[in-house]
Amino acid sequence: MLNLAGNPASINKTIPLEKLFSADVISDFEIESASWIMTIKPKIRSVTPYIQGRTRLEEIEAISVRANSLPDTPGYRYLLSQIHAKIRYPCVVFFEYKDKYKISAWKFIDGEKKNENVLKSSFVSAWIRTPPASNKTARCSNSVHEILLNGEGDIKDLYDQICHYILNCTPQYVGSRAHLKRILYALTGSRGETFIHHVDCSKRFVIENLDEKYKKRRYTSQYTYCYEYEDIWYAFMNDEKLKRIIEKRRYRDAEDMIFQIDTQYEERRGW
Repeated sequence: MLNLAGNPASINKTIPLEKLFSADVISDFEIESASWIMTIKPKIRSVTPYIQGRTRLEEIEAISVRANSLPDTPGYRYLLSQIHAKIRYPCVVFFEYKDKYKISAWKFIDGEKKNENVLKSSFVSAWIRTPPASNKTARCSNSVHEILLNGEGDIKDLYDQICHYILNCTPQYVGSRAHLKRILYALTGSRGETFIHHVDCSKRFVIENLDEKYKKRRYTSQYTYCYEYEDIWYAFMNDEKLKRIIEKRRYRDAEDMIFQIDTQYEERRGW
């Protein structure tokens, strides 16, 4: 997270949760705290506002939110959208959960109703740990932190740069438990059923018969599991056996590891 010691942009002001979130979101995510941690504007730093038509970008705010639960419905993007809709300036959100966090930014136009922004393009990073689990998340974290702590120039250009770095750190997923088992088997010769429980996952509720979804007795549904690459890499690199195998095979990161394993699997099947 940001080291704001001595930085003139530091604020560290608690935000009442009800100002950002609906009661359901506060409850579902068990939100512990929300803080306004810094602001970048001309009176504090050598930055210039961007004003064109209805678009007024005069400051960049940074918000920190900590949650103790991560429900699958609604997902964390819904929580983040509530923040970005309420903050009337370009905003960078650090969303903390357990020992990791995501960085989000969201482009918008000023809304005319309910005093909220009309959200356009969202940018949400993969999970980042301290220290980061991969070079990819380290680059994103370091670059965004450097802009927030020391960036100068046009506000729009600075925010565009932040969005660019987050975009290059977009999360990737292994979309099923079977796929994760196959990766473990390729590394160790075992399906690793016990180990899988150490990898964080999100569940997606899938309705199989979409045409029948309103006929309660006639549709079936199930959960599918999604494992983020960064969570897989972190769990693997914190297991001594898997770490030795990964280092011996010289996999650079989760993307390289999964790509090579999947390619070999497809070649064996003749795809």
